[in-house]
Amino acid sequence: MLLGSICSSAQDTASVVILTPEVRDSIGLSEELGEILDEKMVQMCTLNGVEAGESRFVLTSEVRIADKSMTATIPPKCMVEIAVYLEVTDKQTAEVISRTKCTLKAIESNEDKAIYKAISRVNVKSSQIRKFITVTKNKIEGLK
Repeated sequence: MLLGSICSSAQDTASVVILTPEVRDSIGLSEELGEILDEKMVQMCTLNGVEAGESRFVLTSEVRIADKSMTATIPPKCMVEIAVYLEVTDKQTAEVISRTKCTLKAIESNEDKAIYKAISRVNVKSSQIRKFITVTKNKIEGLK
């Protein structure tokens, strides 16, 4: 019986999928925003059945401003639409395992605050993120 539980435990460890979160900065995110986005990526993993840590599979995020404009209100507000591109890549082969794009909007008194608000609103348990992580996990398990 003891041998059976040891074997079962070893199988669980081998089937665990681990992703290494990495923030790519293409718009000059502040250090604080980079840390928030990194934490969101860790949560994407841990809350959707994947571990975050050192691995050959890297989960990268890149934030791009899709649209920005000023409202016609008094006082004017900055409306920002950002696109957060998520991609999982195999470091050994440079193959893209999966990718998705999340679009977020926010309105604040200035552009920096609007971007901060939009990134803070990333829903790590949304159906889109869950599907992305599940598809990624299944593809990685197929590679093992």
